[in-house]
Amino acid sequence: MRNKWKFIYSKNKWIGPKVLEALKESTGEVIVFLKDDDLFEQNKLKTIYNIFKENSNLGFYRHKVKIINEYGREAKLPK
Repeated sequence: MRNKWKFIYSKNKWIGPKVLEALKESTGEVIVFLKDDDLFEQNKLKTIYNIFKENSNLGFYRHKVKIINEYGREAKLPK
């Protein structure tokens, strides 16, 4: 796995055009979105990379998310 990062800054205030700008600049095989309120677990990128590597027909992957509180602990949402 290559560690090739590219940070893209957009002055556009709408998310749709920002995503399109980023996709046009992308050159990698796998694209992962990290929004401003997201935290990635330590091995998330490696895990995602391996999932795509092991499943060559995979075009999209969605994983579970954890909601955390202001203390960094997993929050339980009301049912």
